[in-house]
Amino acid sequence: MNSISNSVAAALPLAASPQLQQAVAERVDAKQHAAEVGKEFESLFLSLMLKELRSSLQDGMFQGDGGDVYGGLFDLMMGQSMAASNPLGIGQMIQNYLPAESESASGSKLDAQL
Repeated sequence: MNSISNSVAAALPLAASPQLQQAVAERVDAKQHAAEVGKEFESLFLSLMLKELRSSLQDGMFQGDGGDVYGGLFDLMMGQSMAASNPLGIGQMIQNYLPAESESASGSKLDAQL
């Protein structure tokens, strides 16, 4: 069994390379981070859109709230809830864009390690 792993390691020295493993882990982390950033941005965008829509109402949605606290919380929670279903696709576009940017920036670093 040990001879098999040695022959695999000899045949594929890059597979056992800590630098390659680190680069792969960084790319996975970058994709996860991009997904989180995309979802948060879409949530923020939807919240701001709801705030503007709510401000167009003459009487407002929540009577007696001078500071508009309830309306702000409503916008925030609805934006987060709506972003979970990715209705506009903004989060997915950001998720696709950010790893491509990080790969182009770190691609030369990975090529240098190879």
